[in-house]
Amino acid sequence: MLSTYKFEHGNDFVRICNIPNFDLSSTFENGQCFRWEKISPDHYIGVAMGKVLEVFKDGDDLVFYNTNIKEFESLWIPYLTLDVDYEQIKQVLSKDPMLKKAVEFAPGLHLLRQNFHETLICFILSSNNNIQRIKKIVNNLCQATGKDISYNGKTYKSFPPITDMQKLTCEDFMSMGAGYRSKYLVHTINALCCKDIDVEHLKNCSLDQARKVLQCYMGIGVKVADCILLYSGTRYDVFPSDVWIKKIMASYLGESPSVEKILKYASEVFGRYAGIAQQYLFHYARFNL
Repeated sequence: MLSTYKFEHGNDFVRICNIPNFDLSSTFENGQCFRWEKISPDHYIGVAMGKVLEVFKDGDDLVFYNTNIKEFESLWIPYLTLDVDYEQIKQVLSKDPMLKKAVEFAPGLHLLRQNFHETLICFILSSNNNIQRIKKIVNNLCQATGKDISYNGKTYKSFPPITDMQKLTCEDFMSMGAGYRSKYLVHTINALCCKDIDVEHLKNCSLDQARKVLQCYMGIGVKVADCILLYSGTRYDVFPSDVWIKKIMASYLGESPSVEKILKYASEVFGRYAGIAQQYLFHYARFNL
């Protein structure tokens, strides 16, 4: 897959020439991540994996600043899932008429492989919440305990490791805007510091087992577990089901389908690409239903 890309690079930039179907807005603004900021159309700066990355579209090219080719290959290609053959996946998914519409609506949408702990904390915060509020709470958390990262005369904050968050109290999280989720965070962070999750086990066990492992932690139900597994790049056979997915899945299953019915259908019909199908359907539903 990587051999299909042509790279130009220097000490602090990487350019991917004529990259097919990578759209910044549908990737960074679809609810899977919370630390990318839009500078202008097709121009973003994000904090991820302990780094600051600037990216913008230049014609058919993507240009990345504050990185070099060695780091880009080891860190950003996996993070941006540039090693995934989306064209082949889209061909498979587009056999379904509704998914064909969704794929054509956002052909450049990519899933991200985010840090597992960051994804877990962010999606505990996502419960009964909206994207802007989640971003604000996550920013408050990073400002309180993250490490400084300097770029272009500005100081950014990294997402803190679990061990650094252990010192935070329920009152601290409340002051950041986490609300009732504060007690979930304190409980789960302490539990993870005592015994961390084996991510390799989550990849290799059954989906039901992976969900059950995550649901042992306070604040994680089936939907949040699926989000954590999907947006950390741990597995793609999940199908997070929120209000938008329930709306669009009604066209498949009839009015007001249950979560159990949706998950069963997604597993049987979309299979190992269920999570990618979910992202196309979710993004399409938000703008068209």
